[in-house]
Amino acid sequence: MTKQPIPDVLLGATKKIKTGGCGTLHVTLNNEDNKPLAVRLSFGKMGGCGAASMQAVQLSITHSLRHGVPLSEIIKDLTGIACHLPTMNKKVLSCYDGLAKVLAELEPLPPRKDW
Repeated sequence: MTKQPIPDVLLGATKKIKTGGCGTLHVTLNNEDNKPLAVRLSFGKMGGCGAASMQAVQLSITHSLRHGVPLSEIIKDLTGIACHLPTMNKKVLSCYDGLAKVLAELEPLPPRKDW
């Protein structure tokens, strides 16, 4: 598989979701020619291990997308991962499950607009 380069300017959408133990997760899905190409993840105010873990996931997802792995496969893999602190209503089982839910909502991507 050929690694697709990331252009200087990407369009995308950002959505946030509340997770149980990690706080608010901000997810940005960027696209090129209406195809998912990169993901950016950050917690509202959290640092440390949680932020480091999300950075590793962000890099892995972006690497996968750049090598042609369908976003739907990534969503399927992340869905249902649970931790010891789900949200009170258990709609979000972990920050990874929340990430899958947001990615599913952001796909299909909004149409690209010329700058």
